Amino acid sequence: MSWALPRIIGAIRARDLILTDGVLAGEEALRAGLLSRLVADQDIQAEAEAVAVKLADGPTSTYARIKRLMQDAPARDLAEHLDTEAEAIAACADSPAGQEGVDAFTQRRTPTFPNRHEPRLDA
Repeated sequence: MSWALPRIIGAIRARDLILTDGVLAGEEALRAGLLSRLVADQDIQAEAEAVAVKLADGPTSTYARIKRLMQDAPARDLAEHLDTEAEAIAACADSPAGQEGVDAFTQRRTPTFPNRHEPRLDA
């Protein structure tokens, strides 16, 4: 927590929360950037399943590259990161998922990405 929290909400606010046993709940945690979304208790399962299906049906190989870029970004300077990002974009564009994305866009249809995942829960 002492490594990640200052990077997310800033050093001053993180120090205050940690040293005073502060709590960020709900809307405040969302505004601080600790959450990407806030869901009512009764909607948690449905929302989690919807997000899982959306991610599984998307270009998973591209998502993996995006995740790696974002994880590695703090350790790189901007020039190095931009070079790495350009390489990732080129690799994604040349992939089967990239081609499917372009084809779907030009044909004005929803893409069907060539992923290796289990069938959808609602299929």
